[in-house]
Formats: sequence, C-alpha cells, structure tokens
Amino acid sequence: PGHGQGAGTRMTVYHDPQRGKWRYDFWLNSIRRTGYCVDPETGADATGKREATAIEAAIRRRLKAGGDVPRVPAAFTVGQLFAALTPMLSRGRHGDNQKLILAELLEFFGPAEPAESITDARVWDYIAWSRAQKIRIWIGGPRKRGARSLKPLWKDSDRTRQDATINRYLDQLRKALELARARKVLPDAPKVPELAEPTRLPNPIGDEAIAAGLEGAPLHLIDMALLCRHMGFRKREVLGLSPQQFDEQNRGVRLYAADTKANRDEFIPANQAAVEILSRRKKEALERGIPFLIWREVWCKGDPKKGTVDRVEWRPVKDVKRSWATAMKRAGVKHRQHDLKAAFTTSLAHVAPSRVVQELSRHKDPKTTEAYIRIADRAAREAVDAISYKSEIKAVGDGSPTPKSHTASRGPRLKIVK
Repeated sequence: PGHGQGAGTRMTVYHDPQRGKWRYDFWLNSIRRTGYCVDPETGADATGKREATAIEAAIRRRLKAGGDVPRVPAAFTVGQLFAALTPMLSRGRHGDNQKLILAELLEFFGPAEPAESITDARVWDYIAWSRAQKIRIWIGGPRKRGARSLKPLWKDSDRTRQDATINRYLDQLRKALELARARKVLPDAPKVPELAEPTRLPNPIGDEAIAAGLEGAPLHLIDMALLCRHMGFRKREVLGLSPQQFDEQNRGVRLYAADTKANRDEFIPANQAAVEILSRRKKEALERGIPFLIWREVWCKGDPKKGTVDRVEWRPVKDVKRSWATAMKRAGVKHRQHDLKAAFTTSLAHVAPSRVVQELSRHKDPKTTEAYIRIADRAAREAVDAISYKSEIKAVGDGSPTPKSHTASRGPRLKIVK
C-alpha cells in the first residue's frame, strides 16, 4: 500500500503475500523508509504482525535518535548487486554511459543497503525522483565521460527527464536484479516496470533540403551527410571510419562491434554514389597519411620562435552539430543529423520488403522499421489520392475588408463546387 508524506511518522506494517514476508513502510522527517521486518540480531524474518511491529518500532526509535537502519548480518548489499553487473557492460562510449547510470542507481539506493531494500515501492520512489531530475548536457568535448574528475564538465538544462530516458536507467536496474535472481542471491527481487513511451514517427529530410543546406558547406560536412543519406550511417559511425574499413572489392564498409549501437560487427553495402565518395576519400587519406576517412582542413599559422611555418593540417571531425545547424538554418528547415538515416530508411521502404529494410537499416526491433514503412506506405497515399467527392469545397476571396464595412472579415467565404 502506498502512503504519502502526509502520513507523518505513523507506523505502517503489512504482510507481502507474494514474497511471504512482513514489511514496514513509513515516513520520518520527510524521508520514506521501507524494507523487510528482519531481526537485526539474528537476520531472521518476522513471523507475525506483533514481531514485525516490534522490529519497526525499534527501527523508528533508532532513526529518531540519529542512528541508521540496523544492518542485517551477512546481507547481500546493493553495491554487490551492481558490482556483479559491471563486467557485463558494453565497451566504448556506450559502456561509459552505462557506468554513469549505475553510479546514479548506486548512489540513490545506497551501496551499503541490503539488496532486499529495493522493493516495488522503492523502485517507484526512484522513478518519481528521476522524473524531477534535470537533463544534463556534456560540455567536455571528446574527453572520457566516465571519469569522476570530469563531473564539472556536465551542465544542467532547463528540461527534466522523459520516461524514454528513465527506461534506460530502469533497464540497468532490471538486469542487475534478474542476474541476482538467476544466481539465487536475491530470490525475492521486485519487478521493475517499463514506462510507456510516446510513439514518434521518423522525420526524414528531403533531398531538396539537403541540397539547399549543403550549398557552400565544408567538404567534410557534405561527404558525411551524403554517406549517411546513401548508406544509413549513424553520426558516430561515419565520423569514426578509417580508410581500411572501406572494402572496395565487396563495395561496402565494415563496422567493428565497438563502434556500433548493436555491439556487433556489421557490413554496410554501398551504392555507386557512396562508392565514389569513399574511393576519393580513401585515396586522399592514404596519400596524405591520414588515419581517418572524414577529416577537416585547418590552416595553422607558423611560429618562428618554435621553428614552424604556415601549413595546412588535416584533423579528425569530432562533431558536426554546429555546422549541421548552420546548414539547416540556411535551408530554412529543422532537421537533426539523424534524419539523414531516416531518409535512407524511408527510401528503402519504397523499393524493398520490410525484412530487407530492417536488415539494411540495422534495426534490432521490427517495430522501429514499421514506423518508417508507415511514412513510405504507397498504398495509403494512393488510397488518399483516389478519394472522389461529388462536390468540392473551395475558399473564395482572401478575407480582406470590404470598402463598405471598413472592417476585416473573419476569413474567406466557402463555396461548394459540384
């Protein structure tokens, strides 16, 4: 049962029939306290309401006196719970994000707390707390995100977390609890919910907007955008390409597991337009000794004191967020860089079956592919175009004021045309 903060310090003890244990759940000094009624001396569960009530009363007295909830001897802790999950984390940047998620979960639930303290009520407490947290923006550039010393390089935005983001945190919590249940160290692990997320349709960018936005843009941005448009790359994938990843014989690009969202090796076939860009880039990279496929030219002024002269350097492209925003402003549209991949997938949906679209788009979930197919549903478009009406409603006039009235009309008049 849920009890709000207005319950004050009123004692609440109840039996959990699903786990066959007694629990306490009360508020004290604006802090909610929940857990199993366990004898701190023996570690034995309460066998009845009277015993459970006595244990809770002792816990409450101890908290009022400035102490903490007594530890259960040899209890499996929250820290041990997440430590068991750590070796299973992904590598690379995705793994760094998972470490940050685990660090927050560990801090919220308390590393020294018994793992059994993570109850259903406590999970929903975390969800409520997480929904109030500000979205943090990384301002540390390409430096490693997982390092605690770089914490000041995050800044809070004005937006709070959405349920779609919170689900990523709950997913790590769910995995840790499932692992503990499988190893039989926490048989009574709570069920972690999956929050409902809003269903959003993809927003593919049109070729006209791409052409207008990239007019006069730097060559590295143009090549990056066209490769995403023709091959469905994600931004991180295309910016991390090396010349050796382009397989000219098999006309495609090999991606390594550490660089992919699915954490697996992948091969992406290239059409003729993409092959021309990749061939040119690879040739120039090998001639200049550049270890990456997408680079930008930087003019460096020499320093006579250091014995350097004016020169051009070729540097890797870490991000295109600012240059892409400039390009979209030039085109007069609002599109993310990821909408290039949406354009690739939607174009596939016009000419290929759903299985092929999912494979080439590298979607793990078929539901993701279905959203793109809905956008490109030719049958639906033909059905709308085929609608025939016996009459048509047309607007007559522009709604401007008449000379007699000298006042603006509410809008143009409507006329039914047979």
